[in-house]
Amino acid sequence: MDPVVRLIVQARVMFLFHEPEIGNLLTPLTLVEVDDDICMETDGKNLFYNREVIKGLSETQLMDRLRALVSFVG
Repeated sequence: MDPVVRLIVQARVMFLFHEPEIGNLLTPLTLVEVDDDICMETDGKNLFYNREVIKGLSETQLMDRLRALVSFVG
């Protein structure tokens, strides 16, 4: 598995165990890599991410970015 995808998947699994309401919203999103300057965005069905930005985030930063997207899902 791609290492960046693995980071995102691991973060979503951590949410499922520790904050299941967030994990249940994030897990169905399809991962889509983009070259834009964004870190992460969603249209409610897809999770768009920039590989280079994700590689530079700590686990806590990644979790915070994912948590911020929850209000746009559902």
